[in-house]
Amino acid sequence: MDRRPRLLILYADSVYAVRCSRYFRRRGWDVHLAASGNEACQLVGSLAPTAVVIDGELPRDHARDTCTRLGRDHPGLTVVLATPDHDDVDRPASAGAVLVPRRHGAEALAEHLVGVSP
Repeated sequence: MDRRPRLLILYADSVYAVRCSRYFRRRGWDVHLAASGNEACQLVGSLAPTAVVIDGELPRDHARDTCTRLGRDHPGLTVVLATPDHDDVDRPASAGAVLVPRRHGAEALAEHLVGVSP
């Protein structure tokens, strides 16, 4: 059985998703991508990821709704919201997500996931 930690990235910006994917794959993570909140919620059930990163600039899905749904359906799942660089973001802190500014890159995401991997 593959014991590598699994990361699911729900993205709006494909360039950001590819950069994060490369960064985490080089560090031994099994990385999967989702383009919508519904797809991410379905994949969480089948992949059982170690953590989920949600792009705060989702074009269709509202980040708060996805965070809330994941928290409700998968208690204990680590969810990180990669917030946009501007100030008018709807922050889902009440949904249990950790907030990390996108401009800080994959390294900042990795800092929040230290100790999360099995």
